[in-house]
Order: sequence, then structure tokens, then C-alpha cells
Amino acid sequence: MCDLPVGAGPSVALNPEVRQTFSYARSIVLSYGDALGPRVAGAVASVTSSGELRLIAETAAWAAIEEDPRVAVFATDPLQRRFWVEVRGVARADSDVLRVTPKQVLFGEFPDGTSAAEHGAAPLARGGGSG
Repeated sequence: MCDLPVGAGPSVALNPEVRQTFSYARSIVLSYGDALGPRVAGAVASVTSSGELRLIAETAAWAAIEEDPRVAVFATDPLQRRFWVEVRGVARADSDVLRVTPKQVLFGEFPDGTSAAEHGAAPLARGGGSG
């Protein structure tokens, strides 16, 4: 079986730092929208060889994503506590996981040598990119 992206266009390449972040992250946040507005949910994620994210999240997220598949996934790297990543993409429910095709990748470091917890998990980018 081949891991193919699910969105309308090709995936944005995920660089090794981004892949590492999703591989080792202890907490991952899925952001999505429903009829009442923006929502967030905790999730568990993995990255396929093609660069697609696969998430396990609560049932309410699945129902909302069927109506509006645009999502953002946020994680911080516990090995390099200053590094954060946000992947924006298109999600689709597939048997027991949500498959997310990345369309935009933002990443950076928290300022001043501090961690996400010390900034209330609100990242301030020194830069960003698509890879």
C-alpha cells in the first residue's frame, strides 16, 4: 500500500526537524472549525514517508472536519524545547485516523532560550518556512 497525500495538490515537504517534532512530541494540538467557530483538540500524530500526517483525535473533530477539512496541527519538540511547528492542511477521515495533507508549514523557536511552557505555548517566530 502506498501513502499518498489526500489533498487536491501535492504535499509541502516536511524537513527533518518538522518530522522529528511530530515523532517525539508529547502533546499535539489539532485546530479545526465547526458551526460554532474555531475549536481545538488534543491528538496523537505520526508522519508517513510521503509527508502526510496521520492523527487520532476526538470524535467531535471528525464530524466537523467532514464539513470543513481545513485544519492546523501544532507541536513542540521535547528534545529541542525551543522548537515549534505548525502544519496547515486538508484533512480527511480514513477508517481509524485523520489523514492531513500539509499545504503550509510554519516553524521557529521560542525567544530568549525559553520553552513553550514558559510562554504559555504561544510561539513567537524568528522565522518560518515551507519545509
